[in-house]
Amino acid sequence: MRKRMLFVLLLTVLFIDCAGSEDFDVLPGHQPVIHDSYARSVVRPGTTWRIYLHAEDYEGDMEEIVTFVTQTGTAPFQTHYVKLKGEDTKEVAGYLYLPTPSDTQMLGDRIQVMLVLRDSRGNSSQPIKFSLRFDYVALEEIPEKWKGVANRRLGVITNEDVSASQGRPTRGKGL
Repeated sequence: MRKRMLFVLLLTVLFIDCAGSEDFDVLPGHQPVIHDSYARSVVRPGTTWRIYLHAEDYEGDMEEIVTFVTQTGTAPFQTHYVKLKGEDTKEVAGYLYLPTPSDTQMLGDRIQVMLVLRDSRGNSSQPIKFSLRFDYVALEEIPEKWKGVANRRLGVITNEDVSASQGRPTRGKGL
């Protein structure tokens, strides 16, 4: 009788442990997921460039959007962080924006932005990259699927390292 009770107790403990570990295995280590994104690839100098983003985190603990900006022919610029709060820590949809200089010397220049989302446990989404070229083009409408979040600003990507007049690294002038 004693062996039978020990066996039942052991099975119960194993069952509870296994049931609990399934939840544990699912939650930790999940990274934020970027479902969709969009940005124009060519804009006029002086246009505010928007990067649209839809992402979510299973655990609901996204903390920030991290952006890395580079410009052709220059060293990488500083990293920028956009903090997420409230409901945006579970699912976020909206746009980041980058003011661009109106200087005509920017024509033909290229800027690249790479971004990742990071959660409170240090997990990061897969990086996504956007490339921007400056040229005289007509303003185009945003795709229909992004119109629902066209007024949902998430944050600004600032860059104090690029001169608006020369496209060379300097301090105090922003891209």
